[in-house]
Amino acid sequence: MTGGERKNVQALERAFAEQSGCPAAVWLPSARAGICWALRASIGADTKVFGPAFTCAAVHEAIARSGGYPVVLDAAADGFLMDEKALLHSQSGKNALVLCEVYGHAYDLEQVSQSVPSRPLVRIVDMAMSVPHRRLFDRLQASDFAVISFGAGKSMYSGWGAVGIARSSALAQEVRQQRDAMLYRPSASLWCRRSAEILARTAGQHPLLYSSAGRLRLPAPSQAPAEPAADTIPAVWVEDTPMDSLWRLPSTPVDRGLALWNLKRAGRFMKSAWRWRGVITTI
Repeated sequence: MTGGERKNVQALERAFAEQSGCPAAVWLPSARAGICWALRASIGADTKVFGPAFTCAAVHEAIARSGGYPVVLDAAADGFLMDEKALLHSQSGKNALVLCEVYGHAYDLEQVSQSVPSRPLVRIVDMAMSVPHRRLFDRLQASDFAVISFGAGKSMYSGWGAVGIARSSALAQEVRQQRDAMLYRPSASLWCRRSAEILARTAGQHPLLYSSAGRLRLPAPSQAPAEPAADTIPAVWVEDTPMDSLWRLPSTPVDRGLALWNLKRAGRFMKSAWRWRGVITTI
């Protein structure tokens, strides 16, 4: 990581815009924040926001906070993605669409947009778990906003944040303005804390330490059955405050540098993924 690579957020945004072949990229504190802000920039209170039932709570929170009317669709019987027929028949009137590419399974975006009763005002393509390969971005259309996460457990992990990619520079700028209004100021203590977290988490994934932790793991205590999920939106999701750190903490030079380091090797990561996919298919 050279000083120039990690100097500022604008350098990271330019690198991702160039890699994606899209006009605009915007750094985000989290994928959920980017999803919410892109929706807020594009919809009104009476807009239906269609999204998947099968996804993480972060996506549901982003949709709820957007101010639109959430509508969830179930996954197909034979896969992780939303049922195509349900998608086709649901998109009518004023609507927005959130597509979550769970575990890296990708939608055929051209097919999703064909023959719909009403095109969405904005379409979020949640590629949070994917490697940012050019072929994924080539699918994006004019009203699409894609997000890639740098958070823990993601393919492009670099400690903190995410990036949004758009073909509309105006949409990216709207998201950037919302981001700038939310972020805390960076500090030296945040830089030190972020560096320590990245080091600890990365060291913990070393095969020697990881296997040792597995052998030493104690049996989980017995727990009472979980309470059924509520059928209403949690109140904290529809209030402006409190907003936790996933919406407000800025980037630091260390996670910007790591994000750029990963980006330069995205092609290699994708080749490795396809090679392993071939091995698994053969087995």
